[in-house]
Amino acid sequence: MKEETAVTVNSVKRNRSQNQPKQSSQEYECKKCGRKHKPHECPAYGKFYVVNVKSKPILGLKGCLELKLIERIDAIECSKISKNELIKQYKDVFTGTGEFPDELYHITLKDNAIPVIHPPRQVPQALQPKLKETLDKLEKEKIVSKVNKPTDWVQSLVIVEKPNGNLR
Repeated sequence: MKEETAVTVNSVKRNRSQNQPKQSSQEYECKKCGRKHKPHECPAYGKFYVVNVKSKPILGLKGCLELKLIERIDAIECSKISKNELIKQYKDVFTGTGEFPDELYHITLKDNAIPVIHPPRQVPQALQPKLKETLDKLEKEKIVSKVNKPTDWVQSLVIVEKPNGNLR
């Protein structure tokens, strides 16, 4: 059985076994829901659709909730922590620049991916010297590299000035 919370129905594969127990028409008190009903009609088990396909049975969101396989949480708690405490607690994340392993990283694209070239955005003249300085520094630190030939993919640059005057 596969739980799939994005699915709105439950499905099971048709069992071709001939050894099915006979259904009783007598009602009994169900231990699952506490009500009286016929066998295999307990509302706690939800509604299943029998399909004739070669796939795993799927249990939808409603079924997962009814069987208490997952729990819906309608509240968010946020612990009070200051910015400085957070930086101190996760010092390794906020120190230096992150690095990929030594080998080159390969991005796998879908077969039908269409390259996109975004036009360059306008940079205010007052920020142009600071932008050049920042890009030169990032290139020197081998965080970015210049591309001097045509390329299929071009993303536009978005710059934001931080409160301390540096560019993001």
